[in-house]
Amino acid sequence: MAAIVLRDDINLAVADLPALSKHISSNLPSYARPLFIRVLRELPTTTTHKRQKVELCNQAYHFDKATDDLLVLKQGETCYTRLDTDYYDKIIRRELAF
Repeated sequence: MAAIVLRDDINLAVADLPALSKHISSNLPSYARPLFIRVLRELPTTTTHKRQKVELCNQAYHFDKATDDLLVLKQGETCYTRLDTDYYDKIIRRELAF
């Protein structure tokens, strides 16, 4: 999973997900490409400006914990899409293997 922050003038409604997907596949080897991308408003930090990675890891891609937008690269596809409840349920039921 990767966490990204979009510029202020871009949101997921206007983001070019095919271009993002192509950029990731062109610049990262297959083993390093994130299956999930969390789109944050800002990166959470502590009062000493350290990244709060543990909290992001604990929330993972779970709908009940993460309030941010989640993108997923579904099996057999080349473009990231929003994580929907059907695909999430398949993951939770372990119908999909990563």
